[in-house]
Amino acid sequence: MSDIPSILKQVMENSSQLSGWALVIGGGTVAVIVSTSYRRPDSLLWRLPYLLFIPGWMCLGYSLYLGNNLVGKYLASIMVEQKQAAVIASQVNDIYATQHSYLLYSLEFFGLWLLIYMLFWIFSESFHTGQNT
Repeated sequence: MSDIPSILKQVMENSSQLSGWALVIGGGTVAVIVSTSYRRPDSLLWRLPYLLFIPGWMCLGYSLYLGNNLVGKYLASIMVEQKQAAVIASQVNDIYATQHSYLLYSLEFFGLWLLIYMLFWIFSESFHTGQNT
């Protein structure tokens, strides 16, 4: 436990990777919404699953928030005594675990949307490509 700063630095680096993935995933989902080059459902029933993006984005946003919070805790741990750094290390561990969980929750929402979209793509006979004809 004497090497707390290096352990916290490693956790912070992993958290930064999670934040990077969250940004990439968020950008990809926004691209899906604004893109016009894929098959879009005509029926309202098949378009309702697009609402799954909202909780997915909320989970991504919270994951990013936790990543930012973790960086602050890491910086605080550098400036305090060893005893306080151990307390902060425990908090950092909890924050990292929560950040990771919320990134996975967002993937579950987006994965569910993808599953429904694939079912639409396979079983629907009426669709358009999103382009005005």
